[in-house]
Amino acid sequence: MASTDIIINKTYDQLFAELSKQYGDNFVPAAGLFWTRQQVSTQYAIRVVAPTIMREFSDGINLGRDPEGFLFFHDGQRNILDSRAKTHYSVYHNSNTTIDQRAVIVQFYTTDPNKPEAQFLAKDPNLTVNWTLVGRTGDWSKLEEGSASAHVKKVPNSSDMTVSIGPIGKNATFKTYGGDGRNIDVWGTFSFKSLSPFKPGPNSSYADYNSDRIIFYPVSGWEGSADFSGYFIPLETEPAKALGDMSFEANNVKWTDMPL
Repeated sequence: MASTDIIINKTYDQLFAELSKQYGDNFVPAAGLFWTRQQVSTQYAIRVVAPTIMREFSDGINLGRDPEGFLFFHDGQRNILDSRAKTHYSVYHNSNTTIDQRAVIVQFYTTDPNKPEAQFLAKDPNLTVNWTLVGRTGDWSKLEEGSASAHVKKVPNSSDMTVSIGPIGKNATFKTYGGDGRNIDVWGTFSFKSLSPFKPGPNSSYADYNSDRIIFYPVSGWEGSADFSGYFIPLETEPAKALGDMSFEANNVKWTDMPL
């Protein structure tokens, strides 16, 4: 299945059935992270993570908005997921107006776009992806990432924001810019590659704050880079814009150990 017309005109259920027939039982849970930035022209990028097989695909970004779905691949042809060579990919979305049948699909291939060796499919009821990318490139790599439940808190009329990560015993505190009168009380997941950047002391740390996530970097101005220290994503059960509508970089993040 590689025809754009076929994808656009099929429902999510139809696409899932066809991929299941094509790939059999060779699929695993995955999340597709889609990123856009409006500058002189609109920039697009993606990341797909499949934790159960410890694989991730990225074309240079760290995360984005994340519909949950499945990664399909041929048995005996997982070489594209293990390849160190550049992988080509294309992103499509269907045109279904029924909310629970909206879908996004990413096709991965080595040389022939009509013969994808792996495909990611997810429901996309919120139209996270309403754009198309064709013939882009990125890399598959081993997924090395831990995660823990976390809580973000800011009381009204205070500019102090605290991210508390109980399972790893860490707090991150920084000043917000704007929205001081709003109460923020949000549960979510904190993901990280290593615990070493979160030691108390004079270590530099920066936070890229937006309405749908908080990303921590070791260097200022790295927004959108894959070299993040960690990031917080609200639970799906939290309301939209639970983190408020602020957007800023905090350059004064202080990491501390939670008291025993």
